[in-house]
Amino acid sequence: MIKKYLKDNGISQTAFANLIGCTQGAVQKWASGALEVGILRAIQIDAHDGIDLTKEQLRPDVWPPKD
Repeated sequence: MIKKYLKDNGISQTAFANLIGCTQGAVQKWASGALEVGILRAIQIDAHDGIDLTKEQLRPDVWPPKD
């Protein structure tokens, strides 16, 4: 989900990391699928006004998509 979002919006991993206050390495791991976005980080990203990603998209295992 992160990889597609970055590509679709022309955002670099570094810019996204700076936007949400984490490292580029963390974003790289999320984008590659090597690491899941943590629950608290998913909530933080969902609450960010400039990012069109929801916690349900980032962690459907925790928050199943609404019908």
